[in-house]
Amino acid sequence: MTHIDAQLHADADALGTARALAASGHTVDLNGIVAHAASHDTVALTCILASIATTVGIAWPIGSSIVLAALLMSTLTDADGGSGWVRNLIVKTIDHTVVVWPRNGHEDRPDQPTLLITAPLTRTIGPPSEALRWFIVPMTGCLVGIGSTAGNGLWGPTPNIAAGCALLAAGIVLVARRAWVSKSAEDNPARAVWEHELNRHSDTGTVRVVWSLVGGSEGHNDGLTTLLLNHGHRISKDHTRVLCLSPSTEALSIMTQEGWIRPRRTDPWFHDAARDLRIPVCQGTSAALTAIRLGWRAATLCIASDQQHRARMAVQRIIEAAATSHRESTW
Repeated sequence: MTHIDAQLHADADALGTARALAASGHTVDLNGIVAHAASHDTVALTCILASIATTVGIAWPIGSSIVLAALLMSTLTDADGGSGWVRNLIVKTIDHTVVVWPRNGHEDRPDQPTLLITAPLTRTIGPPSEALRWFIVPMTGCLVGIGSTAGNGLWGPTPNIAAGCALLAAGIVLVARRAWVSKSAEDNPARAVWEHELNRHSDTGTVRVVWSLVGGSEGHNDGLTTLLLNHGHRISKDHTRVLCLSPSTEALSIMTQEGWIRPRRTDPWFHDAARDLRIPVCQGTSAALTAIRLGWRAATLCIASDQQHRARMAVQRIIEAAATSHRESTW
């Protein structure tokens, strides 16, 4: 499949999904977004730039160290759920986000208690934090490059050359890996649970439930960022909680801590809401970290293919708890 065919396939999936939801009576927005196709591109470019800077450090150690430090800071920002400057050097692609608003006519009341439930439009196979684990490679490479450059006078250029070659090889491997990373709308348990609960849910008028299938890469979460920023006037920070359904190859769990650079606590309300289901907790990095950094209260429910039934029960319980919290004025 060519790049154009793959892009048309992705567009058709989003458009077809929006049409099917609209045909079933839902109020649907199909939002076009500009997003990064995969976080591997950012990691690969960082490795290649670090390779060049490390090699150049043989002749210009000070300038090389400054560049490596800047690359390290960019990588740390990306790994912390932010947006590093290297990412801005990569050409973005067109993607889509599907948003399903309530049918009760209150979608434009930002002061109404709201539960936003998201899932990725397509899935990159792997646990939710896998995309960001690759950032360890350029982090380590930049630190080794800085150390090699600083000690040039003691041990000569050999460490710089070795580190530069290792970084270049890592960048090439990641570029190649980008070609065979599989994305699938069918093998996506988070989306399957999302669709099941959307069709099952009926508006109660107490808590507004907004549903969204977000596009963009799972590592950078451009789709969720665009959704929250563009619709902030309809899903305000003070009245909205965000539940991110994330496909996973690991056990069903709720994340209680996001990020491994500067760990942030997720909204404990979600864990309390599903406490009687005895869902285990975990730590990692997922889309909820992006929402938390932007100021929303959020948490992630990790869903494996063989645990969709329990995941549906958890989503149902969270929606019920949201209605109870509204009645008790604890939202």
